[in-house]
This record gives sequence, structure tokens and C-alpha cells, in this order.
Amino acid sequence: MPPVARETLHGDFGFANNTGSHILGYLVPGENNDVRPGHRFYNWVWYRVADPAQLAQIMIDRNGLQRGYSMPEGMLAEHWVEHIRQEARALLPPGHAHRLICASLLEIYMQNATLHYLYDPFCGW
Repeated sequence: MPPVARETLHGDFGFANNTGSHILGYLVPGENNDVRPGHRFYNWVWYRVADPAQLAQIMIDRNGLQRGYSMPEGMLAEHWVEHIRQEARALLPPGHAHRLICASLLEIYMQNATLHYLYDPFCGW
């Protein structure tokens, strides 16, 4: 866990607003409802605005299949994952950016241009 993320987000309901987006996150119990320090997950969602043309491109999965309204876990095309990580560096406060950047590729999913990440065992709290 990068120190900037731990220092700015640990124990708090994190929220940040930017033009065309906002992000929120909070701690949830870990595996088997474990709430001990270092065993909890971080639940977050980054709401983004995308025009219809961009959304259509985002919704083509890593196998080339056009998705209608949601992208299953692990199916977001690699170039969009990298795009999201680059935009996180540019648009989000450091704590949120570090959480998103270290997120496991397979757990990111999209729904109507909303980047979701339900839990974050890779970056554990």
C-alpha cells in the first residue's frame, strides 16, 4: 500500500470530485467478514462521464465483443485499463489515484461508463 493512500484514505469515507467524474471509497470486511487491521478490503467506485461514441468503444471487451450495458469482471480491454490508470494519475487526488492504479486488473468492471471495483484484496488494508 503506498503511504499516501494509507495516510489519506485509511479509516475514512473517501470522496473526490472533478469535472465529469467523482470517486468514493470506504473500508468493508475482508474474507470471512474479517475486520482486523490489514485484512479488510477497500470498496470503491469511480463515476465517469463518457459521450456515446467513446462509451461504445469502451464497451468492446478484450475479445472484441460489443457489450450492451455492462462489462464483466476481467473483460475490460487492456488499452482501456491503461487509459483509466493514466487518467487516475492526472485527475484524482493522490490517495485515490494510488488505490486505483494498484487495483487488480481482473477485478475492474464497467457499467454504463462507471468504473466499479467492489473490493481490493490486492492492495489490502
